[in-house]
Formats: sequence, C-alpha cells, structure tokens
Amino acid sequence: MIEKAATESQDKAQIGLTPVADQQLEDLLKTGWFADRQDAYRVAITVALARRLEPSAAEMVGVRTAYNFTGGVDRDGKLRQLIAALNPTEAGRPAIFSERLAHAGLAFLFNHLVIDSGTLADALDPDQTAPWA
Repeated sequence: MIEKAATESQDKAQIGLTPVADQQLEDLLKTGWFADRQDAYRVAITVALARRLEPSAAEMVGVRTAYNFTGGVDRDGKLRQLIAALNPTEAGRPAIFSERLAHAGLAFLFNHLVIDSGTLADALDPDQTAPWA
C-alpha cells in the first residue's frame, strides 16, 4: 500500500485543548506574562517547536475545540511558514501539529512559570533549544 503525503486539506480547521491543558492555560494567564488565552497558546506552540517538545498520544485525550487555526491562531500564515521551515515533515498538517505543540508548550510553560515561578525570559532562553532533525 502506498501512503499519500499529508496535505492541508487533511488538516483540522479547529484546534483545541485537553482539560489539563485548559487548566494550565488558565494558571499561566494569572502570571501576567500573556495578554490573553490565544497569546499564551501561540507562545506555547513556538516554545514547543523551538524545544522539540511533543506530547504523547495519551496526553491528547479529550481535546475540546477552542480556536480556529487559519482564521485565528495563524491568521497571518506565519506559524505555517515556521513549521514548514523548522519541521517540513509536518508542513502538510500544520493545525494538527500546532495543537500537539501547544499542549507540550503549555505543560513546559506551566512548569517553568507557575510551578517554578520562573520568568518568561528563562522559558524562552535560546540556549535551551535544539534543532529538528
């Protein structure tokens, strides 16, 4: 059987949050580092992309729709461009990949900003990133 490459037509239009990630997002907003939920969600995606973080399939159970991908989270297309440049294998399904990245990034930010009471600068430290293979 020949597998077809994923295309954006096979991608999600709406992306969301698990109950755990939703609570982490609420707690992150209380730190004052983010203007709103979507701001924190976007930062979580980029942090996870830069740090090569992804949740396990078990962590992605119970996702509820929260955002429109192309008309909301990535309305200017820059996130899709970033994904295509940094992880081309996921370029065909940027919304699905972004949703997974958001969950990993929210967990990371929650641990560093809420649990450890760190700064956003520490969480974004470029010396702590690794390139995608």
